[in-house]
Amino acid sequence: MTVLVVSGTRPDKIGVGEIFLSNMCSGIDVKRIFVSDVDKNIAISDANCVDSFFYKNISWPILSDINIYFFYKTKAAEYAREILTEIRKDKYKEVVFVLSSPAIILILSEIIKINGRFKFRVLVWDVLEYICSNLRVSRFTSNMLGKAYKKIINSSLSLGVVSEGMYRNYFALNKFDIEPNKVFILRNAIDNQEKYSKNLPMLTDSKAKKFRIVFAGSLYCRAEWDALVTALQSVDFIVSNKKVELVFIGTPGRLTKFPEFGVINLGYLTQSQTLNVIKDCDAGYMPYWFSLKKELVVKTSFPGKVTSYLSMNLPIFYHGPESADVCGFVLKYNCGVTCTSLEQNRILHCIEKLMKDAKNIDLEEASSLFKQETVSTQFKKFVNLDAVSYTHLTLPTTPYV
Repeated sequence: MTVLVVSGTRPDKIGVGEIFLSNMCSGIDVKRIFVSDVDKNIAISDANCVDSFFYKNISWPILSDINIYFFYKTKAAEYAREILTEIRKDKYKEVVFVLSSPAIILILSEIIKINGRFKFRVLVWDVLEYICSNLRVSRFTSNMLGKAYKKIINSSLSLGVVSEGMYRNYFALNKFDIEPNKVFILRNAIDNQEKYSKNLPMLTDSKAKKFRIVFAGSLYCRAEWDALVTALQSVDFIVSNKKVELVFIGTPGRLTKFPEFGVINLGYLTQSQTLNVIKDCDAGYMPYWFSLKKELVVKTSFPGKVTSYLSMNLPIFYHGPESADVCGFVLKYNCGVTCTSLEQNRILHCIEKLMKDAKNIDLEEASSLFKQETVSTQFKKFVNLDAVSYTHLTLPTTPYV
């Protein structure tokens, strides 16, 4: 069967979202429609693209509202009709929309208005409030999108989420009309992991006398990172008579704390380069906000960097609130150490425990959840609910019990 996936990822820039989709759809006949800031004239046939639609992202207050409203009034219905024409022409077995932008939400909302019997499935990476917060839209625009969003979820054949927490703490809590047996956890995956282990290491000096903790990604949680650095500075980066070295890969914030020694800042690297560095480290740092303003995001998201760490057999050093879904994951699968404090002594104690336990942590069960074949199999279940009786999302009474 051929599945049509409508997403906002850029096929000309292989980012986290595009890697997520390519691994998830592995072994499946998939065609793609892109709704992103890719010009319609860019050649993207190699991505199995049947069409693309332009949408400009703006994250400035007021301007963002104007941009979304203008798109809604001038483009959403037009794009909806074009996508419906493509669907009718090729008679796709299943259609999946990734609700990653206001544009896709508004287009799908218009499709439902045009054809109330339209059948589709939706995949959610981030909850709507997080998307609206990043775009800095007004309450009026948030409410407009929220009404369309709820109708979309309630009308979908199935819902793909990145974690149990996303369903439990958002969709179930807010009384969306979607049954648990139609909800599937679709996690990120890393393909062909063995190819990275054959590359020459980028961290060439010996780590025999060091314990390396790597962070890979965009650093949103600056307070947590700064607390980690400050704690290590207080002991000159020596814990249990061994030097601790922090390795930073990605985009730091403007005021991110980087001391003169103890931290290697490698900046932006490609996915393969990143994995190549990760495999030469001892643990992967996973910070999450302690701020209550970020509580919803913490409880509903599941970061892709966890996948990267586990794929290279690195235990997780989680640093954030206990309420986070990823904290429950680490505890359930015993795949690392959790530090739920910003206090120096607590941080240092957790690092000491991590150093002691790192080599004895069995990551096989946790890592198996992110294998390409596991994720691809789960996606097949997600898009084909009626074909055979599958195991769906079962929700515990408390997280990860």
